[in-house]
Amino acid sequence: MRSLRWALLGASDIAATRMIPAIESTGGRAVTVLSGSPGHAEAFATSQAIERATTDLGAALEGVDAAYISSHNPKHAEQAQAALEAGVPVLCEKPITLDLGQAVDLIALADSRGLVFGVNHHLPCSAVIRKLAALVHEGTIGTVTGIRINHAVFLPERLRGWRIEDVPGAGVILDITVHDAAVLGLLRDAPPATAAAQVARQGPWPKGAPDAVMTTLRWTDEVLAQTHDAFTVPFNSSSVDVYGSEGTLHATDALTQDPVGDLTLRDEAGVRAVDVGNREDLYVVSVRDFTAAVEGTGAVAVTGMAGTQAVAVALAVQEAAETGRTVDVVDVRGLLSPAR
Repeated sequence: MRSLRWALLGASDIAATRMIPAIESTGGRAVTVLSGSPGHAEAFATSQAIERATTDLGAALEGVDAAYISSHNPKHAEQAQAALEAGVPVLCEKPITLDLGQAVDLIALADSRGLVFGVNHHLPCSAVIRKLAALVHEGTIGTVTGIRINHAVFLPERLRGWRIEDVPGAGVILDITVHDAAVLGLLRDAPPATAAAQVARQGPWPKGAPDAVMTTLRWTDEVLAQTHDAFTVPFNSSSVDVYGSEGTLHATDALTQDPVGDLTLRDEAGVRAVDVGNREDLYVVSVRDFTAAVEGTGAVAVTGMAGTQAVAVALAVQEAAETGRTVDVVDVRGLLSPAR
């Protein structure tokens, strides 16, 4: 596997704790880090043994084979565009952008340059979630009738900051609900048609962006989904339930950054555990798949199109919560051709 030289666009917690180890496990190396703060960039580079630290986006993209973007959400579009225009393949944290038009433009730019553009949604790299999706599409539980996702967690203090402030790109919907949308993208062949939602501000911090949301999603074939996403629930076990005409699949503790969780099938034969196979680090899977795509020997775990569809769902949920109305979800397949 090719040893990629990576630019880290964002001196973030996830870059330090998850992505640098994943990059190194695939033979790659982070060689430069970008931050808006010179002091933070230098401190991050020193702590992670990275050669270069900079506040200049152009300089960060010099002499690298790939860019990983984990800056604040509003910066993703500008940084992804700059990387693609510099001829650098991009692996971008979710959400790709805060605007569907920008996401479409980025995918078109990547296609026009023949560059790989992936989205670092980690849950589709989970062995439990992948097995769940495979069983659904194999017809193990018959015709799907409903889905319920419980993704209520307690946001660690180190990750609060801008996520709970009343600023663009903040809040639980663009941080967690967008992850649910990526999971739903694996479970269904089409996006939901409509979204309804209610939000709340529950946390033990100054009131800012919504930190809890419950949604109802509806597909044109009458399938319904519910999600509960929160930063405010300290003692909970996450879950994904998929209900079908011939059984139910129940995934527990799999909506996490770690390769954990269990999968159970309940049908007329009773209740039994499902073997999900090899449990690999989710970020190693993402980086390895991205590297294979850059080499031309594989495909990214989550494409730009899939990442854009997740954004479309999240933005519809956000609008529904703000307006109190049921909102149509944009089907991005009508906007995009399949992206690399």
